[in-house]
Amino acid sequence: MGINAKGESKVGCLLAILLLLLAIYIGFIGVPPYYNSVQFFDESEALVTRAAVYNWSEKKVTESLLDLGHKLSQPITEENIKVNKTRNNMVVEINYILPLDFGFYKYDLPRNARFSGLSGSLR
Repeated sequence: MGINAKGESKVGCLLAILLLLLAIYIGFIGVPPYYNSVQFFDESEALVTRAAVYNWSEKKVTESLLDLGHKLSQPITEENIKVNKTRNNMVVEINYILPLDFGFYKYDLPRNARFSGLSGSLR
């Protein structure tokens, strides 16, 4: 691999193209699951607020969160959801691992959130 008259080499160009393709591949594999997890947390926050206002049971909150997680392709189980309900407050903690498999490397992305809502009535 020789250097041309301007002092540039073909290796640098090939390396830059390879790195660009690698970045596109990682983005193509990693962004959709991450975006779905962000959307899951956004919708979970609204669900917890609604559940607290309408005084849902802990079981109903857990089932609703599981349904939402499966709808958005999140690897969530009942063990990943903790619902603590008191007379005036509902606190929900969601902790799970989002596995990302890039083919050459596997990465476990921890996803953690805590939501709370005040009990009451909109009537």
